[in-house]
Amino acid sequence: AATEDLTAHRAEALRLGAARFLLERVEAEHRAEARPPELERAAALFERFTRGAFTLHVDETAPTQAALAAADANGRRLTLDQLSSGTRAQLLIASRLAFALEAEARDGSRARAASGAPPLGLPFVLDEALTTSDPERFAAVAAALLDVAAFEGRQVIYLSARQDDADLWRQAAAAHGSSIGVVQLGSHGVGSAASPAAS
Repeated sequence: AATEDLTAHRAEALRLGAARFLLERVEAEHRAEARPPELERAAALFERFTRGAFTLHVDETAPTQAALAAADANGRRLTLDQLSSGTRAQLLIASRLAFALEAEARDGSRARAASGAPPLGLPFVLDEALTTSDPERFAAVAAALLDVAAFEGRQVIYLSARQDDADLWRQAAAAHGSSIGVVQLGSHGVGSAASPAAS
């Protein structure tokens, strides 16, 4: 009787284990298929920014709502707080850029197509978004932004009070085969009384 009970419990445990496995697989497939295009685009940009060192994930276990997270090359999940400031900046730029591109494509293209006007590529404005990035991360993000600018025919306007940022943009553009314009407020008669930190 004990052997029969044990066999029955084992069979039940195996059945529950198989059901749990199938349920997890179905949930994973559903998440992959139901993932919004904004997240798909953000994931592609983030992987490009980090040169494949990180992938974007959504932390479904966040206490209030799903939150952006990342996984490193070893598959270790990291929340935004656990990422370095440079990698966190890359993730946030990728997500904001992706959401802006998708929103513009979804909302603007329909209206402009209905009127017969060509698609409108609004400029992206970044305000010292890469200040905490090391030169290698800066170059990776800048190259990807230059790709987006060239492919979509739009401007990227980067605001900074640091001369180092202008130099890094020049280097990234040269490596990319692009050209950029650097405008210092004090040098064009605009804000000539501005402090050096604001020029």
